[in-house]
Amino acid sequence: MPSNTGAHALKRDRRSLWYLFCQPWAEEEDRKRLVVYARAFLALYGSIIFWIGAWDLITESRVLSARRSGELPRQHWEAIIHGRAREILCLVLGYLGVVLADTHYGNAGLSGTWWPISFYRIRSPALRFVVKALRLGVAVGSMLALWIGVYNVIEAYVLDNTRLRNYIFLGVGFVLLCATSTLYHFSFVLPAGEDEDVPSSRSPPMVHLSMTLRASISIVAQNLVWVGAYDLLEEEAAGWHRELFYWALGLMLILMTSITIEHSWIETEYKEAPPQHPSLMMLGRCILAAAGQVIHNTGFWTLLDDDFVFDPSPSRNAVYAVVGFLCLVASRSINNNFGISVPHDADDEGDAEYGDDEEEAAGVAGINADVDGKVNGRGGVGKMSSRGKPTSRTPLLQ
Repeated sequence: MPSNTGAHALKRDRRSLWYLFCQPWAEEEDRKRLVVYARAFLALYGSIIFWIGAWDLITESRVLSARRSGELPRQHWEAIIHGRAREILCLVLGYLGVVLADTHYGNAGLSGTWWPISFYRIRSPALRFVVKALRLGVAVGSMLALWIGVYNVIEAYVLDNTRLRNYIFLGVGFVLLCATSTLYHFSFVLPAGEDEDVPSSRSPPMVHLSMTLRASISIVAQNLVWVGAYDLLEEEAAGWHRELFYWALGLMLILMTSITIEHSWIETEYKEAPPQHPSLMMLGRCILAAAGQVIHNTGFWTLLDDDFVFDPSPSRNAVYAVVGFLCLVASRSINNNFGISVPHDADDEGDAEYGDDEEEAAGVAGINADVDGKVNGRGGVGKMSSRGKPTSRTPLLQ
């Protein structure tokens, strides 16, 4: 009896971006998937551009501070408050902000919310828009403050900046990510199955306390990895050729490990790769995916942040921040980028309020059915989206 292994291999390969480049207009489903990838790249690079601009508006460029080994990055507002206190203030205000905006778990890539469900069921459209806009504003500002504060404290106050220190940061960071079971979230390679005990407003306080501790440790661990990797990759100043190589190598690893869509944080039903159960093979994929995104983001960040493209200036940074923010809005990924999640059971008025596109859903269901042998439908709280958040549509200001 003839084997159909080849046919199944072709269907599985249709998930990948490589297939779309080879036969981009083969079928209607492929054209839809190409649009998804376009959104993914828009979101991915929009996020990096926004962070470069916003980071340099708040504190000194990472490129410049990395070249002054052992010194604290200079702040534009250092005349008001000096030294360690300003970094601690930035960290504390950022932490309080993400808790207030209910984005603390999302900042670590985890699922869950503590806001009462009534916050998502405000009947007045005007009041609902105001609440969502305020939440987004607090989420953006507090996430910037938190990550800049944690990064700068680690960079300036934890050991002297040496190659050994940076290797220690990488090792400790990965150990903590494994200990908190967030290596999958950091590398955007989520295991098969549903997340356990997704906290909601109805969860006991101990569940939230445990998740808060897990998210806090994960954020520190991720910053340890970023500081160690960035200082190792940018240990010595070099020309744009090296940064272009970093960007290309990282992008190749991202494509090879099939995390393009997950890394962009867009909300879509398309699956770039079939879910895997935890194994040594999956651990290897996680490490390659994490290395890919770190190398890619470092190269692209340095290309735009240094004077290879534009001379550093407040006006340039403001343009970067605005352009990046607009890219996130256009790609409909702004909520996920800043850790904003919405419980599925908040959708009490049907999918119409959340802009569910039935035609797109039908097309996606057909593709996923071809590949997985089943339709990957939406579930309640606990059914995970591509970022590990509860599965519900999250358009702008959702």
